[in-house]
Amino acid sequence: MTEMDSPKLHPDRVAVLFNGDYALSSPKNGEVRTLQVRTQHQRSGFCPGRRVVKLLLVEDAPEDFYSWEGFAFCEDVGIHVWRSKQGEETRSLHDKLAAILWGIEVRGEASKWFELGYRVEARYRCIA
Repeated sequence: MTEMDSPKLHPDRVAVLFNGDYALSSPKNGEVRTLQVRTQHQRSGFCPGRRVVKLLLVEDAPEDFYSWEGFAFCEDVGIHVWRSKQGEETRSLHDKLAAILWGIEVRGEASKWFELGYRVEARYRCIA
């Protein structure tokens, strides 16, 4: 994580990003990207019990499993973008989306991303 992304938290506070759907809006063109944070089922063939961050690729079919692309794990200390989704020379879209989501949801208006005009709206949160 870079200085721009890393949350400045009190040592006793644990930051948690809740499971749910999040709409990230860009100040440049108003484009909205939808991200999802979900805990994998314990019987899942892929990382059971881990929390995965996914990007909605097909806005018209959010209920379709194949409309979502997983790209990171969500932990209590940050979002860790998978190596295959990271940028080599510059930040990838996935790197940037993870930084915006974590920065604004954890730091709120104190986030550099918030200051730059990005916004995050929690559209749905679930307990599981």
